[in-house]
Amino acid sequence: MNAQQTLAFRELLSAWNRREDARSQSNFRALASARADLEDARTKLHLTLDR
Repeated sequence: MNAQQTLAFRELLSAWNRREDARSQSNFRALASARADLEDARTKLHLTLDR
């Protein structure tokens, strides 16, 4: 993995953890935001892997 891919993967893990934290706390507003962040992070990671 190159530096760009590593950064994208870290962002994906961070978004995943935020989603899991929001889910475990039943914080629906934070969960919705975290899901959107997770989807953005997934897209970014896929874009870096396609290069």
